[in-house]
Amino acid sequence: MPFAILLEDERGEVIDQIADTEGGVSRLVIRRTVSPLLGSIDPYGDTVFNRLQVGRLLGEWVEIESLAATDFERQLCGAARRLFERAAREVHLYVRFVGD
Repeated sequence: MPFAILLEDERGEVIDQIADTEGGVSRLVIRRTVSPLLGSIDPYGDTVFNRLQVGRLLGEWVEIESLAATDFERQLCGAARRLFERAAREVHLYVRFVGD
């Protein structure tokens, strides 16, 4: 199941985006239902995280990166981490997971 991960400003304008066209990272995220923030991502709808939440999401994301098995998954995980780091650093930025 593919996800899109968007970095948005306070007006909802997309600043950056990652498309998980193969569904690799999606499978990793869905398996982490025990993680409070990763477990709250809706695979069929949209889930939005603010700057404070993204800071905590980064901690959970480390585990996701360690589970990546393919080069594609590792590249997507790294790109997502960089997107999250920017959202955690700057004000008025949001991370939106768009489910299938």
